[in-house]
Amino acid sequence: MAEFKTHHTVSRLIELLRCDSTMREECVELLTTGGNSFGPISVVTAKAGITRHCAGKAHEFLHLYNRIKSTRSNELDPMVYILGKIVDSPELCDFLTLRSSHLASSKGAPLPKAVPSAPKATISDDELLKLRNDLAAATNAIRRGPSPAPFGSSSTASNAAASSASHSTAVPSVLAGSSLADYARKYENAPAWLESRPFLTADFPAVTRAAKDPAVPIGTLPVAIQEVAVVDDILYTMSGVEGKYIRITRDPAHPARGLNVGQAPAFDIDSTLDPSLKSLVERIIPICVYYSNIARLTDGKGMFSDGVVRQAFCSAVARLVKEYLIVVAQLETQYRKGQLSLQKLWFYVQPCLKTMEMLSALAVDVVTRDLKGGALLSLLHTQTMGYMGDRTAQELSLHLVQVASAPYFDMLEQWIYNGVVDDTFNEFMVKEDKGLDREFALKMYNDSYWERRYTISTERTPSFLVPMADKILRTGKYLNVIRESSREPRCPNAVSLMYQIREREYIGAIEDAFAYASKSLITLLTADLDLMGQLASIKSYFCMLCGDFFAHFIDIAEGELVKVVRDIEPSRLSALLELALRVSSASNDPFKDNLTVGLVPHTLVTELFRIMNITHDHKGNERGFIDPETFALDGPDNMEGSSLTGLEALTFEYTVQWPMSLVISRKSLKRYQLLFRHLFHCRQVERVLCNTWRDDQVFKENPHIPESARAAAFALRQRMLNFVQSFQYYSMYEVIEPNWHVMADKLSTASTIDDVLTIHSNFLDTCLKECMLTNPSSLKTISKLLSVCSVFGTGMKNIASEAAVAPNSTDRLTASTKFESSMSGFNKKFTAEMHQLLDSLAAFATSATEQHMSNMVARLDFNGYYTQTRGEHIRPSGRAPPP
Repeated sequence: MAEFKTHHTVSRLIELLRCDSTMREECVELLTTGGNSFGPISVVTAKAGITRHCAGKAHEFLHLYNRIKSTRSNELDPMVYILGKIVDSPELCDFLTLRSSHLASSKGAPLPKAVPSAPKATISDDELLKLRNDLAAATNAIRRGPSPAPFGSSSTASNAAASSASHSTAVPSVLAGSSLADYARKYENAPAWLESRPFLTADFPAVTRAAKDPAVPIGTLPVAIQEVAVVDDILYTMSGVEGKYIRITRDPAHPARGLNVGQAPAFDIDSTLDPSLKSLVERIIPICVYYSNIARLTDGKGMFSDGVVRQAFCSAVARLVKEYLIVVAQLETQYRKGQLSLQKLWFYVQPCLKTMEMLSALAVDVVTRDLKGGALLSLLHTQTMGYMGDRTAQELSLHLVQVASAPYFDMLEQWIYNGVVDDTFNEFMVKEDKGLDREFALKMYNDSYWERRYTISTERTPSFLVPMADKILRTGKYLNVIRESSREPRCPNAVSLMYQIREREYIGAIEDAFAYASKSLITLLTADLDLMGQLASIKSYFCMLCGDFFAHFIDIAEGELVKVVRDIEPSRLSALLELALRVSSASNDPFKDNLTVGLVPHTLVTELFRIMNITHDHKGNERGFIDPETFALDGPDNMEGSSLTGLEALTFEYTVQWPMSLVISRKSLKRYQLLFRHLFHCRQVERVLCNTWRDDQVFKENPHIPESARAAAFALRQRMLNFVQSFQYYSMYEVIEPNWHVMADKLSTASTIDDVLTIHSNFLDTCLKECMLTNPSSLKTISKLLSVCSVFGTGMKNIASEAAVAPNSTDRLTASTKFESSMSGFNKKFTAEMHQLLDSLAAFATSATEQHMSNMVARLDFNGYYTQTRGEHIRPSGRAPPP
């Protein structure tokens, strides 16, 4: 606040309060030296003090403040400022409490009498006539335009303002090429008077020079008169108006054009000026250049589309420029009184020079680099930290960054306290993809909703928030999930944020908000929505832990599943699934209604190899799990003409609601489906092998089949059954169960939803890897073994049928011969594939990360049979050869 305004305000207040007038100087000194000026920073400080004073009701205060602020009430910030001052003064709080009780006790006291009003002013007819003539003369003068004032007249910056007003109806073409016209054309919503009134700019408006050229060169005048004239010109130039003897160097081809954007003004001082005066003028001229640079910023770079951060910055700079213009006005007053010499002018200008230089450098950076949002705050922060040794410069820079960052921190508060992006002009560090919503999260195969809905924009992130960027992003994302789950987040530790040189003062508030958001979302998922219960339900179905349910479902649905896929009625399968769920132990599962049946157009091996073709490079190196956005694994078009049976295409689907779909995404469900199809295929092969026992009874009745051939077939079936059952046991009880318990222990201590996502994803990836479904060579060998077992069971049934219906002994002998040759071929094929599998498992078992494979090797070759059949030792490291 300027000193003269402070004197006036204090005098008026003392007069209204009828206080002792001797207190005037004391109050003025207190106000001017106490740093109690009202502004955006003081409002933010007051908000912080009130939230600390409110204790548990800070969130309610901030919510009420934002609601009133949205109504654009001009009285809100001054009121908050006053309340902050009251809160900071315990003595004032006690006084107001005592005063309120006194007023309450004297409520019935009579009101003081009104002060009699002053008599109304009257005007005579002569005075009215004189006033009318004066107004008419002034109007005619404006229409004719200004005439050159005689040299020596006291034309000052105030006269320049009147001259500017008289030119307000100038032709818009005068402004061609000026920065103000460029901005008026750039923004369609800019008012038309930006072009029709060129003198609204403070950056040396373009005017015709013919009427202002002096008739007499300044060098022909006495030195004393030269000094008076040049001081007058400097006051003009310091206010952004071109003088008579100090002019701006313009393009000779376009002398009427103003300054273009990015063009620094160059001043031309009359060469006939006295050298001593000219030397002193050249020292003062830089402040005019600084003012021009600053005016170019405040005139053209504070538009609505430039964002609230740059608007706040330009507003802060404009307030400082206003103080500078007050100094110019005070110098003008001294000049009018004849008390301002050029030397005095230089003396009074020097304190402003450094401040204007700093503001000019900032303005040039902002204009030339078109900085806004986080980039602008990064520049201000860097400059503030660079002035560590200069207290005055640092305080000025700190003031600018605090004012400019106030709207940015408002957006940050909305994000970390409410999970809402309030970013109209795309300035905030968190970008929102509004094309993604929670409905898409239920349809996507991967975690793209969680990863792409909200992201960090590096160019919008202020440098002082870069270390906390990831935590800020996750805090708002957690709260946004809670909000979209129809719950209102209320952070108990919400405080008003403000930029400080010591970053820990607002980093602590961000840490508290992150802790609250993490705890709230984890509580929502684990306690309210029973995350572990849903994961256990999925595990029981997709990992085939409900044995009676699967046995009953296969028994009642086998007649439908043996059909070709296109002949299966999905509604019938769904009805049979529901029946199996109701009559088995799964009836006690509260999430059983989420399970549905599905059919896919690919066999398990085909699907896995398609995945590995994408997730492995040409050298076989693993790239990670599938990104299903690159291709579709299922679809109605691929189902047509499929020769798959229902047993080969069967899978389960699971319906997941928001926000549980963040953890159990379609990508996770796809991995569960791969595990299920793998285990289901093994169970079906086991079922086929078990059914071949009935075929053995047919072979006993055929006397042409040697006993040794029947024994060899029985032994081969047992070896196949041992392989299938061992592989199932290994997958379910040595891979899935141990990893499940590890995941459950980690989830019980997880502190954030990102930890939950990572732990769950690692569990599924580990299960797929240790079940040998992600290694191409092992998967190929296992699929061949299972195929041999399946074909063996089907072939035994066919041969038994042929032998049973053979009409004579010759046909039976032919069937017996076919039986012996088939058993020999199955035995060689199965043994060869087992050797290859054991080789690969033994190689894996020697690795430090695959030692669990040794258990599988020991179980498959438990008696050393496969080692003896080829004369080599196939065993893991440390296992002794069989006796």
